[in-house]
Amino acid sequence: MHNNTAAEGGGIAFTFNPVIGDAGISKTNVAALDDGSAFGFADVLSFDGYINVHLSADDLATLVAQGDIGQNELTGESIAYDLAEKDVAGISGTALFEERVNGTTLVTIQLTGTPEGGSHPAHIHENDIATTGPIIVGLTSVNGDTGLSKTQVSELVGGAQVSYTDLLTANAYINVHLSNDDLATIVAQGNIGSNVGDGNESKTYDVVNDGATAYVFNGEELTDFSNPDLTLKRGSTYTFNIDAPGHPFLIKEVQGPGTMDLYNEGVTDNGAVAGAVTFTVPADAPDILYYNCEFHASMTGTFTIVD
Repeated sequence: MHNNTAAEGGGIAFTFNPVIGDAGISKTNVAALDDGSAFGFADVLSFDGYINVHLSADDLATLVAQGDIGQNELTGESIAYDLAEKDVAGISGTALFEERVNGTTLVTIQLTGTPEGGSHPAHIHENDIATTGPIIVGLTSVNGDTGLSKTQVSELVGGAQVSYTDLLTANAYINVHLSNDDLATIVAQGNIGSNVGDGNESKTYDVVNDGATAYVFNGEELTDFSNPDLTLKRGSTYTFNIDAPGHPFLIKEVQGPGTMDLYNEGVTDNGAVAGAVTFTVPADAPDILYYNCEFHASMTGTFTIVD
């Protein structure tokens, strides 16, 4: 059992009894890690680690089985993006984004047609292919022999944390290059996140107060509409430009005034009286949410959340 994810690699944390080849079974009592620190079943569930099974004691380099465990286990949520042929004929593939229990992402690139012996740098860039932009995530280089690259992604260039949910709506694209010496030649390329035309939307509303009786919305399909009920889509982003002095605009799980039961997942500046409240609706958002003034029960409406 190793520390970190299989994509990152890490030192050995615990050594199991060898798997018996005839039966394919290994049983080991685990009460402490190899360094002597206590380790129980509850620790397994949150452990940042993975398991390697090797061919033999004399051939540890050959892996016969491998899997992430604990917080690195995959939830089953995933999305695949096409990487199309670009400057070199015959090379294309996919980029698979998979969510981990801890909210981070395993990115697997699988290309076909890559030349043997090659190593192809890969990156996630800001903006779309047509606009181009700077690198925001460095990915593991694609192995030319296998066409494969696996990368654990938990932060952007510069250190800002980024989740699987964040990447679903990112304004971004992927480039895979020919080599470190020829980054100008792109062998495969594809838009991801909000740029793939998957039905995600981005809407902006201007919101003011009508005294202490209502929020008044303008923008998109609304004109001077008091306390509208809105339908929001999971994976989409909504911006509420607030100008309502004395009336904090709160997104909540339970309707009513006060600051209890706030819903903060994907929300920026919840409770603002001036400026933008943004809401990127998570994939696991509940079916019903509300907006409400912190102080006035009449200033409220319903968000119906759909896929």
